[in-house]
Order: sequence, then C-alpha cells, then structure tokens
Amino acid sequence: MPRPTIRAFLLVLLVGASCTSGRTSVPPVTHSTRPNAPIASSESSSPPGWSVRTLSNGTVSVQVPSRWAFRPDPVPDLVEPVMLFVTGEPRLPPAKRVACGVTPPRGGALVWLYEFVFPPPPGFPASNAARVRRTTPRRPPHFSLGRAIPGALECSRRPAYNVGFRTAGRIFFAKVALGPQAPTTLRRTVLLLLDSLAVRPL
Repeated sequence: MPRPTIRAFLLVLLVGASCTSGRTSVPPVTHSTRPNAPIASSESSSPPGWSVRTLSNGTVSVQVPSRWAFRPDPVPDLVEPVMLFVTGEPRLPPAKRVACGVTPPRGGALVWLYEFVFPPPPGFPASNAARVRRTTPRRPPHFSLGRAIPGALECSRRPAYNVGFRTAGRIFFAKVALGPQAPTTLRRTVLLLLDSLAVRPL
C-alpha cells in the first residue's frame, strides 16, 4: 500500500467536518439517499462561471470554478483510499506527485477528494477500516476547514486541512492546501466547492 495512503488515513482521523452558518452557498444540492436516484446537480444549477463534474460512475458530482484545472482519477494505482479527483487554481501538480501532495502556488489552492472503499482491499488493516467507520463524522450542512495540520502533505512542509465525512452510506475525506498568499475569497471558494458535493449510495 503506498505510503501516502497510510498517512492520509491517519490524518483524516484527526480532523472531522464541522458546521458553519451565515455564509452564502452554492444553489441547493439534493444529497440523495435512494440507490438509483439521479444526482441533483446539473449545469443549470451551477453558479455563473462554475461547471459540474461527475465521477464514480455517476454517483458523485461536484461544482468547480470553470477556470480551475481538474483531474479525475489522478492516481489509479491508489486503491485505499481511492482518489476521486484533484482540482486547483491556477495549475495542478505533476501527475507523479499528486498522491503525496505538494505546496500550491502562492496565491492558489489545491483540493483532493478521496473515498474509503468497504470492504477494504487485501493488505489494508481491518482495524484501520473499523476505526475509519467509527470516527468519521456525518456530513454537516456546511463544511469548514478547521485548523491546518503540519505534515498533512507528504511532499510539502506547508500545513494543510483534512475534512472527513460520511454520507449516503459512504465515507470520504477532502484534503485542502492553500498557498501562503491565498486570499480570503479563495478559501470561501473552496468551501463552496465542498458544499456542492452530491453523493448517492453505491
């Protein structure tokens, strides 16, 4: 199992998702609990300048600023947790460095989304899988980043944020890295992106 997987697992246990209020959000997204229900996100519901990206055989969608770079399934060999996408502004790290995490541009941001798969593949400790299930909080109405964690990025000394959550019978975590000169508006954009995630059961 690749080293980034182990560290990502350990870090996601430290920080969960929490609620925020009084903040403008993207248009409402329905988070389906019916196995065959369609994802509610659509191009027509996206804010101006945003677009919808669909992943995981149509069971996950996210709204992303159209100017952002977006790469689905960036590390196919990473099997637990699965990396669904990496997105960021103004550019993405080289493919071979995506898994370990790198420092974003000074005024930019990078966002990774992972999903834990159950039952876990061979080689992934059963005790770790049980702990993930036990400690990951439910998805909140709105996300917040919490505190930045030193060592969250394998290939960078810059602290980053881990946001773990469960929804629709599935467990995810997002990793967020902000550049040292990232404006407050960019942080808000990241939170809007996370809030736009729509998931249906497998």
